[in-house]
Amino acid sequence: MKMLDYVQLAHVRMGENLERSSELVAQLVDIFQSGSFDALRIVASGSSRHAADCARDYLQDALQMQVSVVTPEAFVDFEHAYPQLNIAVSQSGYSTNTIAALDYMRAHDMAAVALTANVEAPIKEHADIVLDYGVGVESVDFVTLGVEVLVEYLVLFGIYG
Repeated sequence: MKMLDYVQLAHVRMGENLERSSELVAQLVDIFQSGSFDALRIVASGSSRHAADCARDYLQDALQMQVSVVTPEAFVDFEHAYPQLNIAVSQSGYSTNTIAALDYMRAHDMAAVALTANVEAPIKEHADIVLDYGVGVESVDFVTLGVEVLVEYLVLFGIYG
């Protein structure tokens, strides 16, 4: 498959996810609603960060709270001081910097929530909770359907959250 093929297929996957939207985001919504969070922090880099940036303003309006998007390195170095719900995103599940951020969360008694397209990837060993955002298997890379479907997932979370 070529990138153009994925662009043409994206609406199909997103339509499928929309049909099962409440089920798709239910676990993250439960986590969010079970805590008393004042803010949401999305820890991501690369295309995962781009997707989170695309959804950030909507999430902030929908959830009526501050939503920040930070790199894993910034999180570990200085963006962890104020308590909030942290969601570490790695589309592939192999991002070593995101895994390091999850390890930091665990070491500092923070819930280590991971959002990925590959729940069987190494990220599962570093998170307390691993969530699948519904992109399915991609044969080229996680930046094909992954970005668009991740934006959709985050927006759906905002709707149900």
